[in-house]
Amino acid sequence: MKLALYAASVLTLTASAASALEPLPANVGIVEKLGETVPGDLTFTDENGRRVKLADYLNDGKPILLTMVYYKCAMLCSLTLNGVVSALRQQSWQVGKEFRVITVSFDDKEKPEVAAQKQRGYLSALQLGDDRRKDWPFLTGDKQNIDALADAVGFKFRWDDVNKTWDHTAALIALAPDGKVTRYLYGVQYPPRDIKLALFESANGRVGTTMERALLRCYAYDANTKSYRVFAVRFVRAGSLLVLGLLVTFLTILWRRDMRRSRAS
Repeated sequence: MKLALYAASVLTLTASAASALEPLPANVGIVEKLGETVPGDLTFTDENGRRVKLADYLNDGKPILLTMVYYKCAMLCSLTLNGVVSALRQQSWQVGKEFRVITVSFDDKEKPEVAAQKQRGYLSALQLGDDRRKDWPFLTGDKQNIDALADAVGFKFRWDDVNKTWDHTAALIALAPDGKVTRYLYGVQYPPRDIKLALFESANGRVGTTMERALLRCYAYDANTKSYRVFAVRFVRAGSLLVLGLLVTFLTILWRRDMRRSRAS
């Protein structure tokens, strides 16, 4: 798995160059549907062959990172999942604790066996055992449910009869605990900070420590650069509150010291 991750990083520049030379077809890409909610009654099959509904993963209050790939893809999908693993390995937040990842194949011909094989490799890369499968399920499904999910999140793909492969793009989609689409992160390499901020935003600021929540509120998503940046007003406001807090603490200490001296005299 480490060799695969290394190879993926070497191939990323080649993939980026190729995508720049070959523009995506009009019916392939992402149509952002921020604020829309994925239907919880959509039915899929998990890596163990069990029938599940999306609602099964929307009942514990955790934000979700959704990836739509196909498991036999040797290039872009592998780069996408490798990029997710690379970013998650640099996170202080843990899969299954602060958030969940869900991967869904958009190829209706893929079965749970290939999903399970793919899942084992990526869980191993994160040093997660088989008992953690529910924290990152790998799902397959029929065309009707796949198309409904893809439409709900604006993921457009098509089958290329000439090259016998799927045309699609790479994106990581953040969902709120109730399934509402909150953010899109593009490409195959994801800055760990951006993933944490997307999860923080999806959870409406209810994840992380008190200090992390204070710091993360200083960032805002920049639609032009498709990434997060420090939002000056929030940063100044947070800094002012911090200084005010320190000043109040300092004055309180001095007041208590004076009170103790007065009582002693």
